[in-house]
Amino acid sequence: MIGVASATFLLLHAVSGDPPEILGEHATGALGRGAQPQRGLDRSLWHQFVRYIGDLARLRLGNSFVSGTSVTSLIAARIGQTAALVGIATVFAVLITVPLAAVAASQPRPRPRPRGARPLRAGARNAFLLGSESC
Repeated sequence: MIGVASATFLLLHAVSGDPPEILGEHATGALGRGAQPQRGLDRSLWHQFVRYIGDLARLRLGNSFVSGTSVTSLIAARIGQTAALVGIATVFAVLITVPLAAVAASQPRPRPRPRGARPLRAGARNAFLLGSESC
């Protein structure tokens, strides 16, 4: 989880521009350039990262740049739909994989060779069967 959070943080900082510039007309008024100190963007990258991880651990996800409402409330409003989608996907996965696994299990498998066993070359086999040493 820390790796995903770190990658997300670095990707967000790799994007050039401020949220108001990126969002354009969809940005709310609270995103003006004067809000940078409020968001902590005037601090060092390390301080921003520590704050970002701390806020994630406390589930303080901030406010949406578009609607200005709490991100946690936006997620909570859609959690039921997400759970239903996960449930349906799980049912489809089981309905597809169980029959395929049953078909695969019913097929005869070749016997595995012992470790280190190599197939004999035709010449070596003939030399053994004929008793010849000139192969």
